[in-house]
Amino acid sequence: MESQPSGVEGRRQMPYFELTEEETRGLAEFLRWADQTDTQGWPPNDAGLRRDIMKYQSQKVAQAYFICAMALFAIQVLGGLLAGWVYVSPNFLSELLPFNIIRMLHTNALIVWLLLGFFGAAYFLIPEESEREIYSVKLAYLQLAILMIGTLGAVGSYLVGIHGGREFLEQPLWVKFGILVAALIFLFNVSMTVLAGKKPRSPMCC
Repeated sequence: MESQPSGVEGRRQMPYFELTEEETRGLAEFLRWADQTDTQGWPPNDAGLRRDIMKYQSQKVAQAYFICAMALFAIQVLGGLLAGWVYVSPNFLSELLPFNIIRMLHTNALIVWLLLGFFGAAYFLIPEESEREIYSVKLAYLQLAILMIGTLGAVGSYLVGIHGGREFLEQPLWVKFGILVAALIFLFNVSMTVLAGKKPRSPMCC
């Protein structure tokens, strides 16, 4: 630092800071301390994303939930477009896919993809908050399978004219039972994860 600026033409020059030896030593200690600070993965890499975005392997289950949610979101949008076109052309698909069936597909797809998004977000965030893997990844996938099978079963029943008739509750009874089982699996899996990862509180100082 004392040799700067060097005065060599064409080179980048540092200014002369006029620091005392004690100040220079203090600055060096600060830079050494800053270099050893745990930044927890920051700054991000060149791509602008952290490479270790999934800290726990079990968080990958959230990806399956998000993929299924986006697929159902696409079905919801398609159902909305079809329903809108029926208003323009009332006879469009009137025999193959009546308006009431399109509406049921549209609203039910909305409900299920929102649920899947919530479940997926929970399975992604809870391991980080509890600082442990999900209690049972198999149960998480089983829950997803039950929800998707129930969704496909409901769609099939709608297409053949089997439905409850009540708004938002048109699903067959076995589908509703499956949704209940999936919700109980979720509550059990999340509760066991949080309880197993709960840290004991440190005693308060007097």
